[in-house]
Amino acid sequence: MINTVLERCSSTNDLLKGFAQQGCPHGAWISAQIQEKGRGRWGRSWKSVKGNLYLSVLFRNVPSSCLTWVPLGIASFLANHLRSLFGLDIVVKWPNDLWLQGAKLGGILCESVFSAKDPSVIVGIGL
Repeated sequence: MINTVLERCSSTNDLLKGFAQQGCPHGAWISAQIQEKGRGRWGRSWKSVKGNLYLSVLFRNVPSSCLTWVPLGIASFLANHLRSLFGLDIVVKWPNDLWLQGAKLGGILCESVFSAKDPSVIVGIGL
């Protein structure tokens, strides 16, 4: 069930975390049309209605010194990429939110999957 779009799930991050612990590969991803228990930082609820993007991607072998920079790096990458694709004035609000015309467009939730041999992070994106 990795590298797939689901109609519905509780949380793409939670689902991918289970697969990551079972050894799924770097770059594995799960997307859902609806998340029933989407969340943001600090456990805040994330309303996940149909028609938006909910995507989680697994990054393996992330140096522990880089883990704290992953949310900002992903946010910056997405803002730049969406700007170039659509010509929108998307900005990053520290440390992990994307804003458009003064309103939140999306967020990034990164969660570590710790292993001594393989430090990994799941990057959840909601747009």
